[in-house]
Amino acid sequence: MSGTVTPDNYVVDKNTMKIVHKMVTKKSVELIRLPSGGTIEQKVVSDKVDAPALTDAQIIELAGYAKEIEKHYGCYMYME
Repeated sequence: MSGTVTPDNYVVDKNTMKIVHKMVTKKSVELIRLPSGGTIEQKVVSDKVDAPALTDAQIIELAGYAKEIEKHYGCYMYME
């Protein structure tokens, strides 16, 4: 949300729960959460710069959580 990094973008079809679009971005820096709170910015290691942030299984798992949240509230929910 801070705009420091551009996240990957994944689109999952709600009915089939299949990934219909993936946009993997180049990641030169990453934000690491500190145990004490807050974050630090650090350079991404070269072999992960072009790698997706999530596996396909993780994408589908998150999409399932999103469907459950929408079901709970009874309407579309914007989530990042």
